[in-house]
Amino acid sequence: MLAHIRRPSCDSFPAMFMVTPEEAAIIQQVYSERGEWPAVAELRRYAPGIADYAEALRCVRIIVGWRSQAPQEDRMEHRLTGYHRSTDGMAVSYPIPRTSVWRAAAIANVPATDPEAIGSYPLDQAQADELAWLIGATLDHAQHEHFMEPLAAGDVGLG
Repeated sequence: MLAHIRRPSCDSFPAMFMVTPEEAAIIQQVYSERGEWPAVAELRRYAPGIADYAEALRCVRIIVGWRSQAPQEDRMEHRLTGYHRSTDGMAVSYPIPRTSVWRAAAIANVPATDPEAIGSYPLDQAQADELAWLIGATLDHAQHEHFMEPLAAGDVGLG
């Protein structure tokens, strides 16, 4: 999560800092338990470049207003999907266990630029067979084109 801060200098570019979700949660907890100024001190531990206390307080108030989000893995799940070659409709959808997603991503050649594998990746027959073996699925290559893709948690994508 990025936040902008204003610098008192005449630079035309604002300073920026990053707060991880874990750091934001800590700042929110300190704010909740001990108040604004201890939260400012906590923020300045993570972003020591914020020299202006008023600006740091403004940033703390913004961070405190952020809503916690469920981790990405709780909001989506990865699946081996098969689409009808004739209709392009989804025909099969097999869950990929969370513990196997890293291996499935390697099989599907997911690039490093997509570390959470949130793209849809077409699989050739060898990749699809290897992934199917990994998760214990049976595929019909004559009828379906296969992909590794994320879906909302609980959504099988069929129908």
